[in-house]
Amino acid sequence: MAKRSIIVDDLDPSIKYEGNSWFADQGSQDRAGNFGPPFRSTLHGTQSSASLSFQFSGTSITVVGANNLRNDSGVLDPKWECFVDHISIGATDPFPYAENNWGFCNQDQLVDGPHTLTVNVTVAKKQTFWFDRIQYTPSPSASIENSIIYIENSDPELQYGPGWGALGGTANLTQTKGSLFEFEFTGVSLSWFSFIPQEFPGNATTGSYSIDGGSPQAFSLNGHPADSTTTVYNQKFFETPTLPMGKHKLSVVYNGNGDVTPLTLDYLVVQNGTAPSNNTTGSDNNNPVPVKKTNIGAIVGGIVSAVAVIILIIIAFLFFRRRRRQQYKRRSIDLHEEDPPVAQVHPFQYSPVHQSASFHPSSPTGVTSSAWGTSDGHQPGSSVYGGIAPANARLHQSNPSAGSRSDLHSTSGAMSSRNPVTPPADGSFGQPLFEKARDAMSQQSRGTSRVVLHEDSGVRNLHNPVEDVVELPPQYTAG
Repeated sequence: MAKRSIIVDDLDPSIKYEGNSWFADQGSQDRAGNFGPPFRSTLHGTQSSASLSFQFSGTSITVVGANNLRNDSGVLDPKWECFVDHISIGATDPFPYAENNWGFCNQDQLVDGPHTLTVNVTVAKKQTFWFDRIQYTPSPSASIENSIIYIENSDPELQYGPGWGALGGTANLTQTKGSLFEFEFTGVSLSWFSFIPQEFPGNATTGSYSIDGGSPQAFSLNGHPADSTTTVYNQKFFETPTLPMGKHKLSVVYNGNGDVTPLTLDYLVVQNGTAPSNNTTGSDNNNPVPVKKTNIGAIVGGIVSAVAVIILIIIAFLFFRRRRRQQYKRRSIDLHEEDPPVAQVHPFQYSPVHQSASFHPSSPTGVTSSAWGTSDGHQPGSSVYGGIAPANARLHQSNPSAGSRSDLHSTSGAMSSRNPVTPPADGSFGQPLFEKARDAMSQQSRGTSRVVLHEDSGVRNLHNPVEDVVELPPQYTAG
């Protein structure tokens, strides 16, 4: 199953002829051999060494010309060599007879993409080198506007009616009167090419074609002489007149029968045609590819919508990121607030006027278990510590009275379960230390009172601990 290809005639300006020796020819080689005339009966020739080049984008390429070699004792003239992207793809084997439509070189395994073809010609004895055309398979994305499209008989968009059959794998044939062929195409003209097989009757007959349901136009099938043993190829059976650019439908009807020349199809040529979107014959779609117009409004609307969506996504991202940062900052503040705050120093709670409670490191009397923490060492947060500072605090309090001061260094830790806390029996827990001490000394008429509090932090200090002394001013009675 072949792909549709593009024909580039020798007169196409995209072919670059190097040197001044090239010249154009019209019809002088039409009757050479049995491969039919050159494409559109035009050739470019040179009688001295020269070259040509052509740039294309595709996957395969073939150079076609008119073969007419001179052989002087095995020395052939002219010679040629083809290159694609400066890599030689060689040349076909020489043929000793004159023939048109002869392949000079080809490469059908190119990587899809842009390429440059170069043909170098060497002429030693002024034997003309004849160049006819280039055929290449275009890239699917390549533009084919104003191109000449080559469509083989096996293209799936060709509609063969009853009576049509295959001919040797290279063409299709019918000998059934009224057999119908249909094909929808896009372009300005269409040409039908085939051959006259010498294995079948050679009496002349006719067929007809119509465009877009118009009046039938007859064409001749001339056949071949009765004694002919040669099949003639590349014969143009008919060509439509110039049509308006657009989609058209071709209908062909065979008027003969089994006793006259059959109708065959080798390939079609569509001028300014449109190939299928994939440029292959592997599609089962029997309808031509519609020409689509670009909807600018839809494109602009799609772009605006896409930009709006992107902006919304960015705004949402920034909002959530800012919110997460705020939540993180609040969590950080909460974590700091969960740390036991540095408490203000409160006076020691003192109840020893009647010696009902005493302070010992192993059994701190006068505090509840919540002030010391749980047995695992955790210090619950509280705004009132009952005179016990948090475990991580070092506190200092100064008495406003001149010449007296009060320093508290607290290194309290978790209390052991073996040392339960016993509340004071007189219910004086929580009374400020200075007030209780002042009342006690007023009642006992003591001059001074010394209070020492020892706290068990759970850590045994090998050195003598520093003694913290709280000095209270003397109490005077009225004389």
